[in-house]
Formats: sequence, structure tokens, C-alpha cells
Amino acid sequence: MMQVNTFEDIKKHVIENSKNQGKKIAVAAAGDAEVLQTIKMANEIGLATGILIGDESEIIKQAKSIGLDLSLNRIVNVTGEKAIAEKAVEKVRTGEADMLMKGLIHSPTFMKAILNSQTGIKSGGFVHLITALSHPSLGKIRLASDMGMVVEPTYKEKIEMIKNIAAVARKMGIKTPKVALITAMETIAESIPITVESASIAKMADRGQLGDVIVDGPISFDLACFKEACERKRFKGPIQGDADILILPDLHSANILYKSAVYMAGMEVGSNFAGVTKPVAIYSRGDTAETKLNSIAFSLMLAE
Repeated sequence: MMQVNTFEDIKKHVIENSKNQGKKIAVAAAGDAEVLQTIKMANEIGLATGILIGDESEIIKQAKSIGLDLSLNRIVNVTGEKAIAEKAVEKVRTGEADMLMKGLIHSPTFMKAILNSQTGIKSGGFVHLITALSHPSLGKIRLASDMGMVVEPTYKEKIEMIKNIAAVARKMGIKTPKVALITAMETIAESIPITVESASIAKMADRGQLGDVIVDGPISFDLACFKEACERKRFKGPIQGDADILILPDLHSANILYKSAVYMAGMEVGSNFAGVTKPVAIYSRGDTAETKLNSIAFSLMLAE
């Protein structure tokens, strides 16, 4: 696969791949205009159709308000958040749908259905969020974790993140992903334990313990993503502003980066879970229909 550098590249790849024809999305709690607008957009570009799960009358009402053609999609009438989430997960687990999408439903209810040991779609691996970031200033898509789920990843969890996201990067055409362990500084300081931890993980990668990846850390965001910052600071390292993957230190800083990137920089984003057996499109409640569509395309590409 050729390297994809924008969400338009991802959408084009998914649409043109014959294996992706006729893909279906199980939407948990679909009775929301913004959610249905995303399904309408997916219909219009030939990306996928929806299995719309939730209150039938509300789905029909909201579909009419945005002009969604319900003949292209199917409604499954279910009431109650728990039952809706379970039905949506069932559709993907049994293969009736190809991927799962979060609608107007509380995240804890949605996640509980996904992670249920008996009826969910957990693979047995470490579950975390992978977010793709795209903006002209970045030059290419950067993958980041975790911007919405893991509060403070441990040493072991960061290693699992690297392995999982490196596999995603290879699906995007990146043979040897460059991984940046993001901190506030690029020097090792005993008084700041995360810098010591990052250096240790980078040394593991140097010795081939993490597979075919290049890892640098500790490293600040600017030095990981922008070559001009490296030049100005006279910084030398194996990544030099060309990171493919950003491992972020905690949920607080990651979430601030996410929202700053979207609202202040107009960055395009899309997210998917690692550690599950079927693709799951996930996003912030405030995300636009276009961002939701990015998550669908990103998820379908990773499912190939």
C-alpha cells in the first residue's frame, strides 16, 4: 500500500478498494441529526451504509430533518441505552455490520458493551485510542495515543501502544515508523521521572526489543513534528521533526492538544480503538460530521 498522507487519501483508498464495497456501520443511538449527517455523507461518497439502532420514531424524525435517504439504510428499533449499545455490538460481533459507530449515547454505556467479556468485541490486548491528526503544517498524518481513554499510561502500556500503533502505521504504508515519546523537554532529568522512562523505552527500541521502529524520547512536541524547530534549537536526534507516532504522557495534556488542534488550528482528526476485534469509530461529543466521517474512513482502512 502506498503511504496515505491526508484523510482524502484514506477515503479515496477505502472507496476504490473493491473489498470495501457494501460496508455497513452499526450506529449505536442513531437518533441525532449530526450523527445521521455523517451517515448521509458516507452514503453520498460510497463509503458505507448504516444500520441505525435506536428509537425508530426519533431516527425517522431526525433523518427527515437532514434529508437522509432511509431506503439506503436500515433502522433497528431498540429503546434504552444499555440495550441499544448491546444490539449495536451484537451486529458487528456477528458480522452483520462491518464496524461500530458511537451515536448519541453516553461513553461509559457504549464502552461497557464493547468490553463485556461474554458479548463484547475485546480482543484480549490492551485497549486504547488511536487518533490520526492531519494538517498542512504537519506535512503528513501523525498518529497519537491516547487522546481520550487512558488516563496515565504506564511503562508497560506505552510499549503496547508503540507496538499497536506501529502496526497501524504499516497499514498506512510506513515501513519503519518513527515514534516520539512526548514530554515537556528533550533532556533527561532525574527529577522528572517521565524523561527517564522515555529514555529507557527509546533504548529498548535501539536494541531491537520493539521491532522495526525508530523511537526517540524524551522529546518535546515541536522537535517531534517540526524540522525547523530542530534547526533553531540545534537539536540532533533520529526523528528530527518527522515523527509518525506520538505517545503522549497523559490524558490531560493529550486532550488539551486534541481540542487545541481542532478548535484553534482547524486540524482534521479521526479516531479508532486498538485492542478490539472490529473497528470502532469514536470521537468527542463536540466533533463535526466531517470528523466523524474521518473516523469511519480511518476505521474501515484499518479493518482491511
